[in-house]
Amino acid sequence: MTKILILAVFLCNAEAYAQNTKNTIIFDETGKSILRIYTVCEYKVILKNPVDKEVKIYTTMIGNGFFAEDHSDFGDFVVSANHLFLCNATIGELVSRKVLEELDRSTKEDLSPENITVMKDGKINDILAYIYDGTLVSSINSNLKVLYHTDPPKTLSDPDAVLLKITVPKGVSHAHSSLMEDKNFDKIFYQESIIGKEVIARGFLTFSNGWFLRYRNALIEWIRPEIFQINELLDQGLSGGPVTYFDNKKTYAIGVISRGPAQQNNHVFDMSWITVIKKSFLDKRDKK
Repeated sequence: MTKILILAVFLCNAEAYAQNTKNTIIFDETGKSILRIYTVCEYKVILKNPVDKEVKIYTTMIGNGFFAEDHSDFGDFVVSANHLFLCNATIGELVSRKVLEELDRSTKEDLSPENITVMKDGKINDILAYIYDGTLVSSINSNLKVLYHTDPPKTLSDPDAVLLKITVPKGVSHAHSSLMEDKNFDKIFYQESIIGKEVIARGFLTFSNGWFLRYRNALIEWIRPEIFQINELLDQGLSGGPVTYFDNKKTYAIGVISRGPAQQNNHVFDMSWITVIKKSFLDKRDKK
């Protein structure tokens, strides 16, 4: 049986990791377009003791997103990975990542897995977005809106992306990643031979209560209409970051980091999956 590992990290407290980034190194333009995203998820757990007592718990998924194309009058487009916003964790996942253990220590209730009957009703409590220098630029309770999201991925070939709208406060310095026109993208990636061409995966990772920006070179191994595979095992936490491609003296974000690596028979394969992002992605909207 093959298990797909999600490139995201669970945290209990986002605030500690959102700080400690003001004194940083110089970032390139792509780095300045990347956001660190925290999705605060709320769940209800039913306890065995006291019998049937309902307790709310909160966990945080962290990943990345990136500003796409130019600023418009209504705000900025941000592309990320949809699985960061699903709030569909299981008790087993929270146990394996020691999140439940930390929650248990911080509350008077017994939140040990043995005392939990069921965990249910996962939903988004807030979404926080920080730019490269640690400045909070958006939250779902103020100036962030989800415009479009793909269906939850079930297989490796399923796309995994979300389109957000953020209104960045005036005076906040940030950059935008260019997206490739569909016609040009299709010519380069589908009509010509793109297999073996180099791309670069970018994104922030937490380390020692701080953040650092990754720069991972990779080669495209295969491509389908909505997703492509690269020959690099990307670190957990890079979900939602851009994958860039240099063409005709310009850097484009051509995809969003989605899933990887694959694990089968206790063997981890050094490959990851990227959802294709073309310029027309900005026109997508969820059905009402």
